[in-house]
Amino acid sequence: LFATVKIDNYTANTLKKKKKKRGDKSKPQQQQSPDVAKEREIQNLQQEIKWYHTQGTYDKGLETSQLLLSTTENHFGKDHPATSSAYNNVGLFHKLLGNYSEATKMYHQALRSYELILGTNHESYAAALHNIGILYKTQCMLDESLSAMERLSLTEQAIEFLEQALTVRVAELGMEHPHSVASQSALGSTIASQLLAAQLQQTKDNQEYKPSKMTVQRWQAAEQHLRQALDIAIQNPRGTRLDEKHAKNAYKDITTTSAAAAAQNLAVILKTRATIATPMDEDLLQEAKLLYEQALFVRTTLLHDAHPDTVATKHSLAELIAAIGDEEGANKMRQEIMDSYNITEINEDHDDHENEGEKGGS
Repeated sequence: LFATVKIDNYTANTLKKKKKKRGDKSKPQQQQSPDVAKEREIQNLQQEIKWYHTQGTYDKGLETSQLLLSTTENHFGKDHPATSSAYNNVGLFHKLLGNYSEATKMYHQALRSYELILGTNHESYAAALHNIGILYKTQCMLDESLSAMERLSLTEQAIEFLEQALTVRVAELGMEHPHSVASQSALGSTIASQLLAAQLQQTKDNQEYKPSKMTVQRWQAAEQHLRQALDIAIQNPRGTRLDEKHAKNAYKDITTTSAAAAAQNLAVILKTRATIATPMDEDLLQEAKLLYEQALFVRTTLLHDAHPDTVATKHSLAELIAAIGDEEGANKMRQEIMDSYNITEINEDHDDHENEGEKGGS
């Protein structure tokens, strides 16, 4: 999520040893280079931003990311990878807070900056393309102010950006790299979301759903992207993964955070397709449930209960459990989400709110 940039190391300047007067035994003084001090400050801000993100404290994350952007612009100028990274971080927190217009501006600024500095065939440029694609996909799902035409346009743009990101990432990193897997999985889920929206609209209008040959082909392409991304992530495990003890009984050998993300994306589409089918497709629903459960196990074990990815999987699993009629189990999962953020329900009949629990981001 973060394009944390390794700051260039500058040679620290120290005061030259002054000529000592006869009998002066004092040691020459040294002071830290302003460059070194500023870069340490930037690195500390980057670490704070990561912490706020993992804790779901998005307002603080936005405030700190804006401070980081101002600091990098003043220290390095606008045309520097550290500043490009800072644009990206500001965009991320705006997206998480639902400020989609501001997020779009920041992400596009990061894209222009990376293009100017690194060109269009660099992995950082591809990451900026991927971020914009995910932003548009997220906005389509959550921004209720969008019209049907705006939603359609954003979805098509999301697909275009993700296709470009995937092309560059495969060329630069290889198909097996987690970043390539992420773009392929996101592309598949975005195509599927577009098809599902059309299907749901027809159902809403009381029209019989009869997919065209082209629609069927696009469904097949979307599912192929999703399943292939999951298979690659499983066959080429990279990064943080479950230890041997925890991985022993893993469903489909999903043991890494990359594979968990791919499993989550596939499960979302399988669950949605299963619940809109008449009658409900029990096989798809069961596969989705198993994928969610394994993704949740991986994320809970390798991340933590309050991590945004863990919470997202819990929320999705709760919806699925409710869809199969187990409302008690769904409520239990929802309570786990609240507990992970230490949220206390407020008694509205009580006027004293000094002891309200602070709500974490979701």
